Amino acid sequence: MLCSYFGENVPNDNEGKRQFLYRRNVALWDVVMECEIVGSQDATIKNYTVADIPKLLECSKISLIIVNGNKAYEIYNKHFAFIKTPCIKLPSTSPANTRFDGNLWIAALNSVFKIYDI
Repeated sequence: MLCSYFGENVPNDNEGKRQFLYRRNVALWDVVMECEIVGSQDATIKNYTVADIPKLLECSKISLIIVNGNKAYEIYNKHFAFIKTPCIKLPSTSPANTRFDGNLWIAALNSVFKIYDI
């Protein structure tokens, strides 16, 4: 989704993907490091451990956090509500999200970028 948003093809290898993210000033990080989950169904996530988001923010210049979907937003707020960096929720791009609409996702990302002047 990010590549298409920026009008680029998805790179073929991990190095190409890293270069794409670097060029676009995007950092990708999961709020959940490990969990029990059934397929891609976020609603089944249990027994999870969260990433050390505060440490990540200490050693970076991240100015906006965008989470992918309701469950990530719920977990983020449960564990990291104290973080001052703005956090925005976008619709989940998970294959399990049958209501996903790429056009709505892009419109939501456009709105976020406009609000935060990115």
